[in-house]
Amino acid sequence: MVLLSVRAVATDVPEGASGTLPVMYISSEAPITSKTEYVSATMFVDPMGCEWAEAIGSVVEQVPLQIRGRGNWTWSDTFEKKPYKLKLLEGRTLLGMRKGKHWALLAHAEGQSFFKNRAGFFLGRRWGMPFTPDERAVEVVLNGDYIGLYLLTETVRVGKRRVDINEQRDYQTDPDSITGGWLIELDNAIDDHQMRLPVRGTNLQRFWVTWHTPENLSAQQFNYLYSQMEMLLARVFTTDKSSTEWEELLDLPSLARYFLINEMVDHVEAFQGSCFLFKDLGDERWQMGPLWDLGHALNGWHPKYRYIYDVDGWSTDISRELMQFPRLREEVLRLWQQDGFEAMMAMRDDLHRFADTISTAYACNYQRWPAYYRSTLEKQMTDIDQQIREKLYAMIRRSLQGFDGIDEVQAETERRNASERLYDLLGRPMKPGQKGIVVTKGRKVLMSR
Repeated sequence: MVLLSVRAVATDVPEGASGTLPVMYISSEAPITSKTEYVSATMFVDPMGCEWAEAIGSVVEQVPLQIRGRGNWTWSDTFEKKPYKLKLLEGRTLLGMRKGKHWALLAHAEGQSFFKNRAGFFLGRRWGMPFTPDERAVEVVLNGDYIGLYLLTETVRVGKRRVDINEQRDYQTDPDSITGGWLIELDNAIDDHQMRLPVRGTNLQRFWVTWHTPENLSAQQFNYLYSQMEMLLARVFTTDKSSTEWEELLDLPSLARYFLINEMVDHVEAFQGSCFLFKDLGDERWQMGPLWDLGHALNGWHPKYRYIYDVDGWSTDISRELMQFPRLREEVLRLWQQDGFEAMMAMRDDLHRFADTISTAYACNYQRWPAYYRSTLEKQMTDIDQQIREKLYAMIRRSLQGFDGIDEVQAETERRNASERLYDLLGRPMKPGQKGIVVTKGRKVLMSR
């Protein structure tokens, strides 16, 4: 991702906006009241002097598109600030992102949620997930009304520059063709294109699968997908946790990356909603991803010593059961030891750079929507730092079940400088000279003097 940086402020700044970020102007032919029916519209983007951004269209030559609402809870009456789905008539690059027709304007009206997706997406790119959405911060003027700070984001869909797999045709019946070209979602919201599997013999409250590609299924396609998900449940919830049969259906490396990323940002909804899987033609296994809608990441209410599947009162998901398989735990541990500590530090630095980029626009957004943003940006970043620190040292302490005892600790005697940061196993600062097991630079060390 190209890091956003604030440049010169344009002179013609719309009322209410900061002028420190590109402004997207949208004019619709009718009010946008539905998340299923598109409305014809036009748009253009003024880069407002930002050197990293290019102008898109102009006042006199606007770009035609269609626009509708999007989201579930975020589209509800809870929020007046709404998210939108954009569909360009022709694919094009927007603000340096990959060429495409389909985009989303995410409102992020839930407090510090401007940073939640960005945290997960940063890790997704660092660890080479097959497709991770890109995004850019923009201010938006809709039908002459400044509606605040948004993130213009690539959407999850099958395509050459998105989820790059064979696109299976609707109503396909050929047995060889229906085995690939799938993009599906483990879902917790009701959808018309959805199958609901029985959960007898599991600890699940529900198991809903929404299919996105193909969109309209033949009986053969429906039966194939149902049988795949039925088989997956049976193999995941086997009592024999030494079994590797589930790996014939679910790709181990992508699952390990997906789990670890969500665990690192404490995204407790990871396997319950907006949990995407895809399967290409010729592939035997389902791949996990892309990452999307990390709306419960970096939260302040879930104890960081708990795993993401350990949430009081929530529907249990398959990740709890999957993590009982030693081979998955070993792969997650290997990834963590390889890059986990450094990745979390790099993620934190990226979030701070992004906060600097949006700070002035965030203040304007607050003036426009004071009911949704109850704390300053500085306070949000302090809270985010706390969540990252607590999660980081919880991860180090348990290392995802890989460090169960003192025998895994590097039992060495080291003298520490007063300037070196030491933490106990709960992530609390320790003074130099204290004895016991401490965490320093991502390692656990036994301090005897």
